[in-house]
Amino acid sequence: MVEKLDNLLLTIGETPLIKLQRSVPYQAADVYVKLERQNPTGHIKDRSLLNLLEVYEEKGDLASGATLVVCADFVTIRSLACLAAIKGYDGDFFLNEVVSEADLKALREYGMTVHPLSDPDKVTEQRQAAIESGQNDHAVLLHPDSDYACTVVHQLTTGPEIIEALGGKAPNAFVSAVSTGASLSGIGRALKDASEKIAIFAVEASGQSSLNDLDTASDLPLLDTSLFAEIIRVQDGRAYQEQEWLKVNEGLEVDFQSALAITGAIAIAERLGRGHKVVTIANGR
Repeated sequence: MVEKLDNLLLTIGETPLIKLQRSVPYQAADVYVKLERQNPTGHIKDRSLLNLLEVYEEKGDLASGATLVVCADFVTIRSLACLAAIKGYDGDFFLNEVVSEADLKALREYGMTVHPLSDPDKVTEQRQAAIESGQNDHAVLLHPDSDYACTVVHQLTTGPEIIEALGGKAPNAFVSAVSTGASLSGIGRALKDASEKIAIFAVEASGQSSLNDLDTASDLPLLDTSLFAEIIRVQDGRAYQEQEWLKVNEGLEVDFQSALAITGAIAIAERLGRGHKVVTIANGR
């Protein structure tokens, strides 16, 4: 049945769970991807950041005429810019990574002020500029990398949606790239509550700093490391290859982090074998 919706916010969440058809070896477990690319900006962050804004609104800390301020990566700012446009907020956004002119233009097309980062060594100055902007009248400084609102929404919605799609049962394994740890931790808790037997795996690129080398309490405060059984390291080249194969074999276009997670999920599926179910996340490019 085709729905008539009042605004774009109502398209966030309740994404389908899709079984991969031609990407998984015959003797491997079934691999399902949660199609978060169907959110407005094509990313699971739309869920977490919408919840973050709604929590601020419910507390009375965010009202009409406010300016959202954040220092964050491209994906986070893109999601916040979209949400701000829908809700009627202004945005003063500071990038903490260098992006292309095309990406910068795409962010500014939402009608927001975006401050690019010209030098990777000047992230500290960029963060300080965001703090100063957050002190202006009607400005609200957001901290999505450490705000629990970004985690709990996945425990209350994304995780239960996976269980519902699988007929009321948790999968045998959940595999996720880390990012801030919000979705991995929130979904992981929901799935663990449904089944203590589920195995949860964190995936990281071989070119990144290992989670084992980080002080996760300070570097990734939303990441609950007690949830996952193992960290899977995937070669960057292998993930890029899988990214291309997914288009050929499934008609599925995903971002690098999702290709990383799906590569890890297929490896776990081979380990578990037929008769098992593995779930991961698919964001758009």
